[in-house]
Amino acid sequence: MAPQRVSAHVSAVIDEARDVKTFRFAVDDVQVREHAPGQYLMLTAPVPDGQREFTRRSFTISASPTEPGLLQIT
Repeated sequence: MAPQRVSAHVSAVIDEARDVKTFRFAVDDVQVREHAPGQYLMLTAPVPDGQREFTRRSFTISASPTEPGLLQIT
């Protein structure tokens, strides 16, 4: 599967356990394809520290592949 660039925002934050949260994303203007087990999201976000403009991190998708269109990380 080729990489897909999407713009999204956090639509829900779910407390799973102490110090563990799931972030669910609503994708803006793009249909999200199904994902395979082990695929990941590369997130880029602004950093307000004044030392750099953005940070980039990889996170494994924690949504089930049987839930097409759902993007979340834990």
